[in-house]
Amino acid sequence: MMPTELNAAAPELPTASRSSDYATLDFLILLARRRRFLLCFIFGTAVLAAIVALCLPNQYTATAIVLPPAGNSISSALLGQLGSYLAGDD
Repeated sequence: MMPTELNAAAPELPTASRSSDYATLDFLILLARRRRFLLCFIFGTAVLAAIVALCLPNQYTATAIVLPPAGNSISSALLGQLGSYLAGDD
């Protein structure tokens, strides 16, 4: 047998790109068939999330940490005087 005869008799195997094209097409067909269910599910979830968000009480939390700057400088001296002024020490 000649090598060309072997290639002619062998069935054509699907390549990776053809396989992925079929998978993509099958997926799009599935989405098209389930379009109504998907839209209803997404809309229902959005409505449920909005209801829950509006029913929850507002909750605010704030924290602040003020530290004097490190080192001796004019700003640290001013902050020291400001702190004693606010504390009521004269």
